Formats: sequence, structure tokens, C-alpha cells
Amino acid sequence: MRENLQTLKNDILNLNSEYSSRCEAVFRTLTKGFGKGWRNEDSVLYEKFVRLSQIQERLDRSREISVFMNSIKEVKRLMDSKEHETLFAELSKFLCNKFSSLEPYDDYNTEVDKILGEVRHYVSVSLQTFFDAINFPFERDIDLRSIASTIRQIIILIKSACIIESKSKNLIINREKVVNLLFTPLKKRFYFHFYSGRKTDDASKPEWFFTQILTWINANMEFIECISQEIYIEKAVLLHQKAVANDFIDQLLSLITGKVRITLKKVTDERLLYSHLIDEAIAFETDLHGIILISFHCKIKESPLMIGRVLSIFCEDSYINQWLLLEQDCCTSAVENLLTCQDKWRNRYMDSSDIDLVDYSKFILQFFPLNFLIFRFMTHKISHKISVNLYRVSECTDQFILLLEYLTARYRWIESVKLQTRFLELQVVIVYMILLLDDFRLRLVQILQELTSPWEEPFIQILNSLYIAYTLDMWNDVDVFIRIQTKGKHIYGRGVFDEVAHMYKHLWQQRCNDMACAFYQQTKAQLGRYEKLNWLDINIFNNKNIFSVLKSLGISLLDSEGVLLLLTALTITG
Repeated sequence: MRENLQTLKNDILNLNSEYSSRCEAVFRTLTKGFGKGWRNEDSVLYEKFVRLSQIQERLDRSREISVFMNSIKEVKRLMDSKEHETLFAELSKFLCNKFSSLEPYDDYNTEVDKILGEVRHYVSVSLQTFFDAINFPFERDIDLRSIASTIRQIIILIKSACIIESKSKNLIINREKVVNLLFTPLKKRFYFHFYSGRKTDDASKPEWFFTQILTWINANMEFIECISQEIYIEKAVLLHQKAVANDFIDQLLSLITGKVRITLKKVTDERLLYSHLIDEAIAFETDLHGIILISFHCKIKESPLMIGRVLSIFCEDSYINQWLLLEQDCCTSAVENLLTCQDKWRNRYMDSSDIDLVDYSKFILQFFPLNFLIFRFMTHKISHKISVNLYRVSECTDQFILLLEYLTARYRWIESVKLQTRFLELQVVIVYMILLLDDFRLRLVQILQELTSPWEEPFIQILNSLYIAYTLDMWNDVDVFIRIQTKGKHIYGRGVFDEVAHMYKHLWQQRCNDMACAFYQQTKAQLGRYEKLNWLDINIFNNKNIFSVLKSLGISLLDSEGVLLLLTALTITG
């Protein structure tokens, strides 16, 4: 039975192959006859075939015209009824249809451009309506769940606008178009407030437009990410989700840089306003870095061109020299004020409650071990005037360290290697900071030279101030200064601050020696009365002065205990 079935199967296959071959032969014969014989022998039949072909073409074109016009009518109906999801589906279908027989005609292209223009206008107006309904751009955080339905409509309209713009058969959602649609409301509002001559368009108040941009970044990024995640939902385009957020911030930074350039032209000749603009720009860069690093570190890949873009404007040839001159004048004035203020030698920290989240004793032990030993004997007094107690860091010294850190902070947000090089060529951070440090040291020396004794104030306060040397040793390992010494014109064989730190340490050792000598002279003077007594005399205790001498000597020894331990510490640390 199986053999019969197999035989029948083979026979069927052979017959089918023979049938196909004969059909092809008949078709070739008919084609040849139609082209040669029939045209001459039977022209009526030939004309009928031609006529039939023309009718068929017209029928196909009429069918496509009908489909085309029905699609246009449906699109218009959906716009009138505001059925956005169905509208997007119909648009996708319309753009994917191949109206090949209509494409050569100008009327077809005109109609396509016309309907797409109408849809583009409708989408633009509808988007603005929805944006107005939810008060976008936001000025504060908003619960996106409360506007979920509106967000859905916005996403559909954005996708519709993108496929209209691309006119692509693949319906590509262009990322740049998405960003522009979301960015346009912010741009309009920014121009309205800061370019229209209104009260908010004030060159003396740059903090207004800087704050506005930061507010928009904080309040709108979650909304932007929500939109991009829904649009680029496939795994193949997940990269676009992060890129949309990056591009959005990039557009906002373009707004701010444009405004800064215009403001700069207005305030270049006004020193106070120019300085204020720089301060606000640095504060903006610092806040922007914090937002990107802390709030969006898992969502936004920090672009090297994102941080420092505003400050890069001030590094241009037209403005850099004026900026550097301002920095120099401000720092020089600050040092002078620190050393002339009334409370310059007052303790910076009076008790532990003055220190916020800092274990100061560990800090002092790490950078100036002498202080830790002094603190152990905080109940003792030196010369009955200067109490050695905890947290004895002078106000002026602490503020000077903050000044140096502030100067570094103003530089560090210039991330571009090219712009860093501009600073390094001028040696702003290294040379000028060293000049400040050296000037501060010379001022301390001048104050010390005016003192007649190491027991006078502010001798001890200045000794404590010299912990700057150990702070500088720590700064030698900070990444900012390592970059400076490796990328600048001058390559330092040692740390950047080694030389000036050595000068501070040398001053400290000199003054410690002065204290030791003074202690020796004081102790020698105190022992003078004791030395004059004849202690071998058997009647020594009959002397009425002996008890007053012993009492005075005992008090002096008690007072000297703290100084002696202090000098021991000086020997160890020196």
C-alpha cells in the first residue's frame, strides 16, 4: 500500500512539473504572437487588449485615489473629534500606504503637504493646550500620577508630530524633535521674562535667570524622563531615554549662556555688576553639579560639556583678564580685613556645639599634633593671662583657610581641558594662592615681632594658626592641585605647596624656640629668690621670708607645669 502511495505521489509531482512547463511555453507563444503576429493579423484584438490594460490602470488609480481621499477625510474627522490615539494610528497607516500610481502627479504631493500641514498645526495647538492645562513648565515638584491621562495625550501628540516631520515609512521618532517640542514652552517663557525689557530683564539681577533655569531643571526633569520612557519603550532605543534628558538640559544651558553673553556686554564696564555676575555664575555651576550628581546620577550621564559651560564664557580673551584682576583685588582685600578685624584672634570654636558634624580633636591631632597635647592641659594657665583650652583656632586663620578653599572652588568647575590650560598658563590657582599664603605668613611674622614676650596675646594664637602648614601638606594630594601640577607649563618635582608649607613650619619652629628660651629665663628668674637662701643653715626655718618664698615657688612651679609639658610637646613635634 505504501509503495502504491509513493508511486502515485511521484506521478503527481511529475505531472505538475509538466503542466507548469507547458503553461510557460503557451505563455511565451502568446506573448510572441501578441507582439508580432496579432498586431498585424488581428489589430482589433490588439486594440481591445490595450484598451483593457488602460482601463485596468485607471481602475487601480481610482482605487488608490479613493483610499487616499478616505484617509484624508478620516484624519480630518479624528482631528475634529480629538481622538488622538486613533489619529496617530490613522496617520501611521496613511504614511505607510504606498500610493505608487499617484506619486508622479503634482496634485497628489500638494494634497499630502496640505493635510500634513493641517495635522502639524493641530498637534502644535493641542500640545500647547495640554501644556497650559497642567501649567507646564512646572515651577515646583508635581505628582505625575495626578496628570497621568494628560501625559498620555501629550505623548501621543508628540509621537504624531515626530512621524509627520520625518515622513518616514519606518515611523522614526526623532529625538531632536521630541526635545524641541518639550523645550519650546520653556524657551518662550524665558524670552518673555528676560528678553522683553520687563522688570525681570535686569542686568543687575543675574540671579533671577540663573535661579529660573535651576528651578526648571529640578521641577521638570521627572516629567521629561516620563515622556521619553513612554516614547522610547523598546529596548533597541533605551539609549534615547537618557539622551532626551541630556539634550533637554543642554537646551536650557544654551538659553543661559546666551543670556550671560548679552548681560556681559552690559556690565563689562561696571566692576561691581561684573563681579556679581561672576559670583552668580559660579554659584550656578556649583548648584548644577549638585543636581546632576545627586538627583540624577543614575539617569543622566554627565556630559563633560555640561558642567563649566557658563564659566567658559568668562575664560574668553575678552573677559579673562578682567576676571583675574577682580579675583586678585578681592583676595588681597580679604586678607587685609582678616588681619585688621577686631575679633581676629578670637577662638573660632568656643565649644563643641559650634562645630557642625566635625570631630575637631581628630582634625587637630591629624594636622597639628601639638594642639592635642595642649588640649590635655586645658585647666592650666600660662602667665595667668592666656587660657589654653579646646578648639583654640583663631578666627582670622580659619577664615583664611576658607578663603583659599573658596578661591579653588571658583576654579574647579571649569572642566574643559582647554579652559583649564588657560588658568594654568596664567598660574592663577598655584602662584596666586602661594602669594596669598606667603603674604599671610609675613603678616603673622610682623605681628609676632611687635610682641615683647611669648606670653602676650596673640603669640599662642599665632602658633595655633601655623597648622596651615599641615593643611597644605594635605592639599598636595587633592585631585585639583595634582591636575594643576601635571598639566601646567611648570611641572613641580614636589608637591605644589611644599615650599610655602616648609616656610610655615620653619616659622613655627622658630617661635617654639622663642617660647623655650622665654620659659628658661622666666624659670631662672623665679628661682633667684630660692637660690639666695642659705639652705644649709640649721636656723633656716626661723627666717620669716622662707614660707613666702616657698609659697611663691610652689605657685610658680604649678604654673610652669603646663608650660613644661607644652615645651615637651614642642620637642616631640618639632
